[in-house]
Amino acid sequence: MTETKKERFIRIMTKRIDRIKHEHKLIGNLANKYVYEYDISLVHQVEDELLKNLDFHLQKFYVEDIQPFKFKD
Repeated sequence: MTETKKERFIRIMTKRIDRIKHEHKLIGNLANKYVYEYDISLVHQVEDELLKNLDFHLQKFYVEDIQPFKFKD
């Protein structure tokens, strides 16, 4: 039996989500102030970058209909 496109998506997405969660745990380990020195501005920079990147890639799932370009009056 061959794998459907949906089954393939679920299989691959599950692995990628698990890998991302592991990497996020590693980022969280950097919060240990006994080992690392940082301030809240650095944390905000990391947060902004991660959220911006995540939003960019998730938007790809929501593009349904690309409208043709039109100049505004």
